[in-house]
Amino acid sequence: MTVSPATPLLNDMAIYVEVAKQRHFTRAAEALGMPVSTVSRRIRLLEQEIGTALLKRSTRSVDMTEAGALYYERCLEIVNQARLAHEQLLDMTQQVKGVLRVSMPSSLSVIFMPTILTRFAQKYPDIEFDLDLSVRPIDLLAENFDCTIRLGAQNSSNLVARRLGDLQLGLYASSQYLNQHGRPQDPRELTQHQCILASNQPEDTHWTLSNSKTNEVVTVEVRGSLRINNALMMHKVAACHAGIVISSQIESLLEFHGIPLEPVLPDWAFEPYPIYALMPSRMLPLKTRVFLDYLQEALGQLLSGQVLPIPAVHSGY
Repeated sequence: MTVSPATPLLNDMAIYVEVAKQRHFTRAAEALGMPVSTVSRRIRLLEQEIGTALLKRSTRSVDMTEAGALYYERCLEIVNQARLAHEQLLDMTQQVKGVLRVSMPSSLSVIFMPTILTRFAQKYPDIEFDLDLSVRPIDLLAENFDCTIRLGAQNSSNLVARRLGDLQLGLYASSQYLNQHGRPQDPRELTQHQCILASNQPEDTHWTLSNSKTNEVVTVEVRGSLRINNALMMHKVAACHAGIVISSQIESLLEFHGIPLEPVLPDWAFEPYPIYALMPSRMLPLKTRVFLDYLQEALGQLLSGQVLPIPAVHSGY
């Protein structure tokens, strides 16, 4: 098949995608490892070939025209498919290696990840990790993340979601708190207790619990003077006898100041809380695939009550 000289080359599309993503010629040139003059010239030639302006240029910034925005969406898909095809072909002949950029909540990371990451690093020593421990919104494409790990239902239709496991959530408190304030026998009694909340929003102040033995479901509005948007901190505060907290079966095994938490209403539980990996495409580089496979297996072991052994440290110093 003969390609017309007017047909834009894939490299030119990739250059345009980077400029449109960065909204800046210099930053795009740095990301591409090219001179700014080359990037500017290639974009100008691309616009001449297409016959319309793709970018609106000013002294401080670059923005897309209406045609440029449409072209960006189409080119982005083509460039990503080409990049993944190239990476997957390399995967067939190269070892698993590269920098893996992952975003995950800090509380989840502290509880689950130290042993998992250490064991993974020993198995795949050529993979480097760049971890972002936050729950801020991540643009996987614009920020070059390989995946994000998030808790709870995910609404984004632009991403591919893979369910890694489910946290079983129940209620816990310190024995000292329960000895002082009493042990609830029914969810409705929670209204008489201090409950440690994530926020004052309805989804965090109305607790819905179900009893697997009686199939009863109860929703109760709870209150509390402490609102903390970090699960690990909430657990630590509960260990200081501050009230009743929602926690997972893994967090309940943790001890702070030597104080374990006691199950509250053990026959009652919340809906399982899913753990998702979010990816920009179903076509994943090998480094991402092996990490997600390993993470799903390790989480499955932890969530079923198994304890992962801490890897041995081999001193070579």
